Amino acid sequence: MHATPRATALALLLTAACAGKAEDTGDELSPQLVGSIQPDGAADVGNVRFYKAFAFDQGGAFLAYLSSSPEADCATVGQYLRVGAEPYDPEPVFAPETCNMFIKIAEDYDGGIDYTRSEGDPTLDLVGTGTAIECALGAGAFELTTLETDEEDYFYSGRWWVGNPLTYRYTFSGSGEDGYTMEIELSQLDGGFVHESLEEVRATAEVNGSISAEYCTDLASTGLF
Repeated sequence: MHATPRATALALLLTAACAGKAEDTGDELSPQLVGSIQPDGAADVGNVRFYKAFAFDQGGAFLAYLSSSPEADCATVGQYLRVGAEPYDPEPVFAPETCNMFIKIAEDYDGGIDYTRSEGDPTLDLVGTGTAIECALGAGAFELTTLETDEEDYFYSGRWWVGNPLTYRYTFSGSGEDGYTMEIELSQLDGGFVHESLEEVRATAEVNGSISAEYCTDLASTGLF
């Protein structure tokens, strides 16, 4: 069993190809941003299928969550991410065999950001370390599991890779009820199969496109803002 998405996203805060706009084809929603994330040496690829995104900004801070589920909404994303909450089934916000993405910019967001990180840049990257990319690799399901501490939480029964970007570009714009546009390009990622071993497992990403994000006030009460 592997780490719960909510727990690994919080842990990263503390210490991916082509794209198109969503199109309504009858009752079926198409993903806005698609691509792939391939951890080194892994047989399975992380499929990027971001159907919806949710964001909130206030006082120079910015928070966003990009979901692989077309059923996700602001309320379910807020409940899923809430620190200290009761176990919450990720199924409404996280589809098996896909990746989801959490982004926090702690300061200096003033209606937009344009940030590029080149390969080998030695400077401290406060933007990238505020990002948690989680991939549910291979066939599996989220299962309620009792831990050795007698606590319960949901774990993915397949492999679980978690990482953050190393070589990438974020171009975000928008604020408040008008919503947001997020252009994302990912090339290289750092991370690992966090509950299999402490070994670093980097990944190659092919993600380049844009997604519209809904203004979501529920993100303000997650304990992550």
